[in-house]
Amino acid sequence: MKQNLLFNQASAICKRLAMVLTMLLVVGVGQAWGETVTFTATQSGGWTTTAGAQSGTIDGVTLAVTNGIINGTTQLRCYSGATMTISSTNNITEIAVTCTGSGTSNYSPSKFSLSNSTGSYTCSGTIGTWEGSATSVSLQASAQVRMTQIIVTYESATPKQKYTLSYQAGENNGTMQVEEGANLLDALGELGTPTSCDATSTTFVGWTTTEITEKTNTAPTFITSIDVMPSSEYAVHAVFAREETTEGGSTTTTFTAGTDNIATGKNGIKFTMSNTTGSGGYYQVYSGSAMTINSDNPITSFIITCTASGTNKYGPGNITFKTGSYSYSGTNGTWTGDSKTIESNNSSAQLRITKIVVTTSGGTTTTYSDYITTCSTKTLVSVLPKIMNFWQSIFGVSLGYLWGIFGIKQGTVTYWVVSWWYRYITDAQK
Repeated sequence: MKQNLLFNQASAICKRLAMVLTMLLVVGVGQAWGETVTFTATQSGGWTTTAGAQSGTIDGVTLAVTNGIINGTTQLRCYSGATMTISSTNNITEIAVTCTGSGTSNYSPSKFSLSNSTGSYTCSGTIGTWEGSATSVSLQASAQVRMTQIIVTYESATPKQKYTLSYQAGENNGTMQVEEGANLLDALGELGTPTSCDATSTTFVGWTTTEITEKTNTAPTFITSIDVMPSSEYAVHAVFAREETTEGGSTTTTFTAGTDNIATGKNGIKFTMSNTTGSGGYYQVYSGSAMTINSDNPITSFIITCTASGTNKYGPGNITFKTGSYSYSGTNGTWTGDSKTIESNNSSAQLRITKIVVTTSGGTTTTYSDYITTCSTKTLVSVLPKIMNFWQSIFGVSLGYLWGIFGIKQGTVTYWVVSWWYRYITDAQK
């Protein structure tokens, strides 16, 4: 009887524990884990203490007021008629503002109301609380609001999925796991500089997605600084080529938007401007800003090709330069002179540039040929089986007869070792 009673009690306890664990699991699945950021009256980061339009960011969450102070001594202030906006790249789920006034008194949270935002806003004492799900929340102040702190709760970023990136890098082949959307060149940079099997005569020149098994003088399409990991498995190959350098003469270097990052540059030429990656299909010089070109060798000319002509918006006629001679015709702008550094004046309107061709003098010129992605070294180990197969096909003699030409007799240990080696190499090449 007692045993049955103890069993029944133990069974009841287990059932209750199972129910509790199930409830915890449901709650855990139903709610996203959140993180918080707290804005206080004194912030780091050099935020200004002068009243007016201000903004500041902590851990990806931005607090902005159209008129107020967010870096005072004891208070955060949003003045009458101004708007306070809190934004984040992740969904905000709650905002709690603690004010110096309560209820409907001066400086209280009741002076705030939602402005073109989703969710709900309620007040209790000195605390005003917004709840909902949005990446941006705006509160309108009907009178001045003074706050001691603002606590923002937002959803944690969802981890991006990783996919397999297979790489062939000379003798170093393998795979790695890379997040979708991650920069491909940054991921491949962890491998270091690939080394070809023929390292004495070839140089690593970049990565491509197409395997090159036979040497060619046509450069492949290279992976650029704007290429990212797709949402699937991906394969890349290290490209090697024969490099030749000549002294003197002039060199022409072409930069194409969407392919070349002009901030990183090439052939010793780099640019500074508003958009240097060429994302969107063009480089940009924003209105009121300037562009600078730096080169290891003197620049004698450059031509920019824009998406519009003349002084039209985005055209080449919206910029001038501090040195040299500059003119424009149609969609092209041409600079001539002799300088390693070229600076423009601030542009009168935005320029959108699809291509830049730069000519430099002196220095060295580097050219590449014999592009290949596979090991290109040809040794006796790899060539001899092909020669033996060729002789067999031409003369119709047995393999043993051919070994005999080299003094290797059938039935000897040497004959069997060499035959095994021949079959191993032949199979490895299939």
